[in-house]
Amino acid sequence: MGDVPLSQDLPDYIYFRDKNGVMVRVVIFYEWRPTRFTQCKMFGHLQAKCRQGMKRVWVRKASQPVPAPIQPITEHVASLIVDQEGFHRLLRPIRVRVESEVPVRISNAFQVLDVPLIDNAVLKQNKVKHFIQKHAVGLVGLLEHKVKLSNLGKLYQRVFTNWCFTSNSSFHSGGRIVVAWKYGCFTVNIVVASSQFVHCHITPVSGMHSFYCTFIYAFNDAAVDERTGATVRHSDIVDISNCIHACGMEYIKCVGRFFTWNNKQQGSKRVFSKIDRIMANQAWQGCFSAAEVCFMPEGHFDHSPGLLTVYPRSDGGRKPFKYFIMWKSSPVFSDTIQKIWSTQIVGNKMFTLVSKLKKVKQALRELNKVGFTNVQADDLKAYQDMIAAQSAMHNNPTDSTVADAELKSIQEYKDKHKAYLAFLSQKSKVAWLKEGDDNTALFHQSIKARKVQNQVDSIYDMNGDWKVTVEEQGLVCQDHHKNILNTPYTADEVKNSLFSIPGVKAPGPDGFGSYFYKDAWHIVGDDVIIAILDMLQNGELLKEVNHTVITLIPKTKCPKDVSEFRPISCCKTIYKCITKVLCGRLRQVLPDLILENQGGFVHRRYIVHNIMVVQDLVKHYGRKGVKPSCLMKIDLQKAYDTVDWHFLQDMLTYLVSPIIL
Repeated sequence: MGDVPLSQDLPDYIYFRDKNGVMVRVVIFYEWRPTRFTQCKMFGHLQAKCRQGMKRVWVRKASQPVPAPIQPITEHVASLIVDQEGFHRLLRPIRVRVESEVPVRISNAFQVLDVPLIDNAVLKQNKVKHFIQKHAVGLVGLLEHKVKLSNLGKLYQRVFTNWCFTSNSSFHSGGRIVVAWKYGCFTVNIVVASSQFVHCHITPVSGMHSFYCTFIYAFNDAAVDERTGATVRHSDIVDISNCIHACGMEYIKCVGRFFTWNNKQQGSKRVFSKIDRIMANQAWQGCFSAAEVCFMPEGHFDHSPGLLTVYPRSDGGRKPFKYFIMWKSSPVFSDTIQKIWSTQIVGNKMFTLVSKLKKVKQALRELNKVGFTNVQADDLKAYQDMIAAQSAMHNNPTDSTVADAELKSIQEYKDKHKAYLAFLSQKSKVAWLKEGDDNTALFHQSIKARKVQNQVDSIYDMNGDWKVTVEEQGLVCQDHHKNILNTPYTADEVKNSLFSIPGVKAPGPDGFGSYFYKDAWHIVGDDVIIAILDMLQNGELLKEVNHTVITLIPKTKCPKDVSEFRPISCCKTIYKCITKVLCGRLRQVLPDLILENQGGFVHRRYIVHNIMVVQDLVKHYGRKGVKPSCLMKIDLQKAYDTVDWHFLQDMLTYLVSPIIL
């Protein structure tokens, strides 16, 4: 294996001496040779797209010279033309009849095609007015409006009648930014303005928090992964990245269009970019937690209009109950659960379990009101008390009372801070991505080894007899599967299944995640095991246990309609535990029932094996002399929603004849 420095070109051949000392030349073939520009020594582009060292700056456009009027020509006089050999050739005059109409004087004949049927400026202004009325907008910022100072009055009359209105046209004659607000909705004070921005202080009349807002023009460099089409260099995004980092700005939650501008060209020249942004810092988003930005279709505009909604939505009702692990730090947690769990309830095992959980829910609500209503404020207060106690200890180092107070404040802060961290960790649900395996020869070899290892030629039965025929081996497998599925369920299976459920998983309608059962297992464990085993043995499930909460998870960054949300069912932890016990039994049987073609969703099988096989097949398709072949990709859309469960039950009964399942 040879190494080539990045500063050098990839070689087309190499030389080496063989064992006889003869110099041998070996030609190198590349399956894929990356593009590289030799001047900048960077990969991924050629000279045409290399802009290293070039930085775009704003330059004022030069005034266009007024073209001289073209006089109508009534007759061409004779003129001389000199050919390549030096001879003069006389052109005959041509008489042209001129109509009495005044001729059109233009500097470019193609300008006739640009004349719209309706004034484009008036059309866009009407669309802005319609947009404001339709969405009940109270504050408007128009950027790059291109309305000159002399025409601002017309813009005000057409769009912003009876509104408050300002512009930065005094700093730029072409007109760039217009800020308008509805009297009675906002009070706006302009702090500073320039040709590039308008910085103002906004106070909602409704009494909400006032804030500063800056409307910026020409903030047009796309950030990372916010552009398709032409490539983006690091020099294009370094300024915006530094600005965002310095101001602590973050994107406000947005829906609708992700890309807010495109160059309206066709084919590979079309470029989409997100150059319009509405951002805020953490303090602003804390005050307006319900804020949302909707980027709508551009229509007649050059950019997608962004609609920012800051007012809180209507109250969705009482928040559902959810168990928090910070409650376990309370000194009365275990006593509260034990007191409720010792009550007698008449009914079957599952009904008794569900009824006790309802009583525990109400008790935990009351526990939350005592010491966990505002864990962040409690954590901050405990920290300040600890600092004050430590300062007092430094002033009176020999006072035992002050020393005891310091020790007590330190322990109080540890407890409050531990509860606060537990609350944050449960709310964040951080999941780290895992790296996948590489496409190497090792995995190709593992496929072959797995195929040889999984091939069954002979097998022992349960009595120790050697079976070699296919029929005998099938009967042995069937007896083995029956033995697995007919084995009575145990308490260890239930406990292991429940404890394998991650605590950060969303709970069901009852609000009890697996954290609750783990924290109070010494109290509730026996009743949980008895109720689940009773259901698995009798096959009777309480309807209330099967209740779920349907939650919509967005598939994209800016979802627009219902199809861009993924519905998931949040089941109760008891129901999850029951299904895990059943899946644990089926996991031992399914690999023998499902063919090797199915690489995914089966225990100890990986879809990467099939991917390796497909790559081996496809890489030969483009070569000459290969026999005719066909590769078909079949998409089983919504397979789990359209499957016939009665068919699966009949197949399992026929294949393994389960008694307890």
